[in-house]
Amino acid sequence: MGDPQPGGFTPQQFADLESAIAPLTRVAEIRALRRTAANLLNTYVDRQAGKRILAGRIRRGFVEEIRAVIWLSDMRGFTALSEQLPPQELVDLLNRYFDCQVPATLDRGGEVLKFMGDGLLAIFPLAGGSDAGEVCRRARARRGPASMHSPRRPALNTSASGWRCTPAR
Repeated sequence: MGDPQPGGFTPQQFADLESAIAPLTRVAEIRALRRTAANLLNTYVDRQAGKRILAGRIRRGFVEEIRAVIWLSDMRGFTALSEQLPPQELVDLLNRYFDCQVPATLDRGGEVLKFMGDGLLAIFPLAGGSDAGEVCRRARARRGPASMHSPRRPALNTSASGWRCTPAR
């Protein structure tokens, strides 16, 4: 707009600015909605799947054949814990458990498909000529960094506050 002028904007400049507000507001709203949708999808599906959904490449009823190793895991002793722990402590434990599981899966090329109570369903895609045995070894290696233990009760901890993730050695 150049140098400031005495008295502020001219009536024409002010009208020009006002005419730009509505289109810019629409663009900002679209971007905010897209960011919200991406964050929501990333909460429930793998980031790559979320991108494909937003791009319109995956729709309800869509079928895609994928060669992959399937990983299904759950927390040992969860049923007993769920009967002993207060609800908030149980949810906190699950959050810590999945905070260990998810990064370990993603770091090894896996995609988390679903959370089911204390369970996790993931795939490790077989790209092109990938060796299924190697992908299985990679999937199994994810167990190390995702291990959780309690320094107070190694076998089974009935107090969620003692659980923690430990890096693989």
